[in-house]
Amino acid sequence: MASTAPFPVARGVASGVCAWLAGYLLVYALAVSAVRSSTLAQLIGATTGGEDWRLVGWLFYSTHFSESTVPELFGGETINLVSVMTGASVLLLAIPPSLLVLAGVAVRAGGPTLPTTTAATHGLAVVLGYLPAALLGGIVLTVGTSGVSAGPTPFSVIGLVGIAYPAVFGPLGALIGNRL
Repeated sequence: MASTAPFPVARGVASGVCAWLAGYLLVYALAVSAVRSSTLAQLIGATTGGEDWRLVGWLFYSTHFSESTVPELFGGETINLVSVMTGASVLLLAIPPSLLVLAGVAVRAGGPTLPTTTAATHGLAVVLGYLPAALLGGIVLTVGTSGVSAGPTPFSVIGLVGIAYPAVFGPLGALIGNRL
């Protein structure tokens, strides 16, 4: 008979925050040179005062299919940097799901085997760390210029980056971790 375990809040928070930080750092390591050499990124940076680390952050959020608002110079529209920036590899799109699956594994690994639905529910604990990190990151990555802000759109930061991605991939990892 399978045993039960309390909802892993602390593990969820820790693994979610670690997944977000590792994702940003990995995208930074793999893409900062592409950002520095991209004409589009240089133009956005010059217009917004955005430094490389901020533009890489926009790219990191774009790997979650989150869009960023760009200044009026670009029509004030939203863009996904992965799709428009030359030199940014589509392989970057695999970083968030992979790290969130690992975070879900970390939530469940080493604990007692739980029923499948309970284990998957425990994987939702990853949201408890990833969502606050995504919100804080969204705030830090936003640049204000002449009353206009540029950066990740709030709806996509909350809905896609903070909730949807960890709510899908965290439970998947928890199911794997439940079997380890």
